[in-house]
Parts: sequence; structure tokens; C-alpha cells
Amino acid sequence: MKKLNEDKKPNFEKDMIKLPFYNLMLEVTRKCNLRCEHCMRGEPQNLNMSDRILEKIFEQTEQIYHLSLTGGEPFLSPQVIEKMVDIIIEKKLHLWRCTTVDNGTILNELGIRSVNALNRLGEYIYNQVWNEETRNDPKKKSPISISISNSIYHKNDIQKAIDFYKSYANKYVNIDDHGEWETGLKDKQGNVIKNKDMKGNGTNWIKKEGRAKSFDNAKYITDTYKVEFWLDEDKNKAAVTTSIQVCANGNVVLAEPLSFETMDKKNMGNVLKEPISCMLYKWNWIEPLSRAEVIEYCNNMKMLENPKLTLRKRAECQMKNSYIDMKKLLFVEGHKDYPYMSKNDLGLCMVAKLATLCCEEWKDIDPDMTEEDIIEVILKYECVGELTQRFTKKDLERIISNIVNNHTQTLIKKRGFWGYVKYLMELSTHDKKYYDKL
Repeated sequence: MKKLNEDKKPNFEKDMIKLPFYNLMLEVTRKCNLRCEHCMRGEPQNLNMSDRILEKIFEQTEQIYHLSLTGGEPFLSPQVIEKMVDIIIEKKLHLWRCTTVDNGTILNELGIRSVNALNRLGEYIYNQVWNEETRNDPKKKSPISISISNSIYHKNDIQKAIDFYKSYANKYVNIDDHGEWETGLKDKQGNVIKNKDMKGNGTNWIKKEGRAKSFDNAKYITDTYKVEFWLDEDKNKAAVTTSIQVCANGNVVLAEPLSFETMDKKNMGNVLKEPISCMLYKWNWIEPLSRAEVIEYCNNMKMLENPKLTLRKRAECQMKNSYIDMKKLLFVEGHKDYPYMSKNDLGLCMVAKLATLCCEEWKDIDPDMTEEDIIEVILKYECVGELTQRFTKKDLERIISNIVNNHTQTLIKKRGFWGYVKYLMELSTHDKKYYDKL
């Protein structure tokens, strides 16, 4: 097991590196006793997370700030929750909070066992993980939160479920109505918007996944974006800040409301076959876009479905999505062309190439803009910090050439002369037709 702060530089493609997670979500089970029409998971499956998968997850986890339990319906499989709690306590894992949102219909022995397991976890977190300051903080919520789903699509008695679970929960477990959660937003009158107010009778929170695909107002899903990391000042300790989900079958995905079908088709890999740290590293080479960019892309796709959209607005949405497509393509294919180029250098080449390509694309849109004007717009949009000079296409081409030359020197140093020749032979077989797509 390797950590980031060891003297030897880790191999992110092969080494298992224990990582701290800000939010780790576990798909306890794919079983469900309801068939809600809005369910973005789709049809339930007779599948629980195995003990082996749980062991794999926690043996490569350094600490977790927030652990989320999801499904299916988690309380249908208390044995998974019990085993999870056993492992966390046995490994003395630093976990600060655990939450789950349940459908509020498992009011039997299965529900009681689930609450009892979370009672043990709450007691452990409060006494073994939280310090005195945290325990005495009046703003700090309970270590464990069990919330009952609240929407027009769930057929449940919320208050009955709250009363049932409260009768078995200890002081470390809070039971509440998910609809009463505050979103952090306010309406025009300054009132705090709660979950149930956001959802209302509409479907603006529903994604095109599972059974919800048939909903007219369902939005496109943001299922592919890069995983963000926080680095300390010495850049030798990383924490995963993007929410990650491990599925009941071991597949690792982003923590989005995806269907079982989507998660099985598009994922980073499986914990039974590869370390999570390696999956995240490789994923970021093929998914370079930020979550904000992907959300913008999906929103544009939804807007383009509107037949009343003006021609100008339609052209604007199409241009923005073409730009995002081009950005991703340049990064992904560029990595295949220059495998030893760092992310920073590849990013600089990508931005420079984007700017030169936009000079060709935009000159018909706004004839008054010079090439230098267009380049300045792209560089200000993509780069952090103030620009102290204007660039021409030749300047950008020179920057790309210098970075590529540095890459060549690095490659020869790592692989030797004959390794470099072999690389050139491999590169000659790489399909460059992607440039035509640009």
C-alpha cells in the first residue's frame, strides 16, 4: 500500500493509494419494494453489495468526511449495513458523518436491524472520531441522519416512518423528513427554499434515466466529468472532493442519479479488479471537462429540444456545445499523441489550439473581431489570472511547438532512442481523423 507522501513517487496507473474522500456513496443494494414512476435507477435487481467489495473499498480508504448510503432501498439489506459498520469500527476509520435517504416503508425487522447498525456507527463516530470541540458545537448535526423520501411520486406515510425509526434510534441518530431539508437557496421573497418546495408538482429535478426517461421535462444527465482533487501546500497529499459512488456490483461511478444500466455500461472500473486511485487517475485522462461545463452542455441539449427557441439562441447553444466537444476531443486525442505530456502542458496546448481553431470559426460570426480579439476572449475564458499581452496565431503555434519539443526530450529520456523510434511507429498508426472533426 502506498501513500502520496512517501519518498518514492507513486505510479498512479498501478499503485493502490489510500485516499481521503469528501463524499463517498455506497449502493448498498439494488433491491427495492416500490416501483416509483420517477425512479432514475430503473427496474430493481436482486443484488446486494458483497462483503468482499466492502473490504476492498475500506482497505483503500484513508478517511471519509461524508458517507452516503443509497440503493435501491438500503433498509431491505441490513446485513450489508451491519457488515459495513463492523469493518469501519474494526479498521478505526475516520468517518465524520453518515446519511441515508430511505423510502419509509420498511417498518419491520429489516428496518429495525438497519437502524440498530447505524446506532452503533453513530456512537462510534461521536465517541471515537469527533473531538470535544465538535461534540460541543451547537451547529453540528448528529453523526447519523436517516431521512424519509418526500415527493409526489413516493407512496409512503412519512410521519409514521419517522415515528417508527425514532422509537429504535439512539441519541446519535437523527430521523427527519427529506422534504424539510434546506437547499441553501431563497425565493424572491427571501424565504429559504426546501427540498419539497424545489420539487413541487413539476419534474425539473428529474433526469433522463431509468423510468424517468419518459418524463417530458426530464433533463440530460451529467454522468461524465473529471474528478476534482484538493492538494495540500506541499502537493503530496490529495483528497477526492468530487462525490464518488461504488455500486453494489463494485463498479465505480460519479455520484449522480444514474440508472443501473448506465452505471454498468459507463464506469471507471471495478474495485474487485483495480484500485480506486488508479481508476480516478485514468478517468481524468478521458474525461477532462469540469462538472460545470458538462451541466452547461446538458442544459444546452435540453434547450435545443424546444421548437420555439429563436434561431439566434439555437445557434448560440450549438456553438457552445461544439466548443465543449472540441475541447474534450483535443485533450483526449492529444494524450494519445503525446502520452508523456503533463496535464498542465497538454492543457496549455489544448487552449492554444482551441484559440487558433476559433479564429477560423468565429470570423463569420462577428467580422469586426480580429484574430487577436478572438484569441484574447478564449484565453481569458480558459485561463486563470490576468493577461498582460495579446497573442497572435503564430505566437500560439510557437507555444505548442515548444511544449511538444519538451515532450519529445522527456520521452527520449524515459524510453531511450529506440523507445522513441517505437513511439513514432505507434503514433503513425494512431487514427488522426479526429482532426477532421474539428
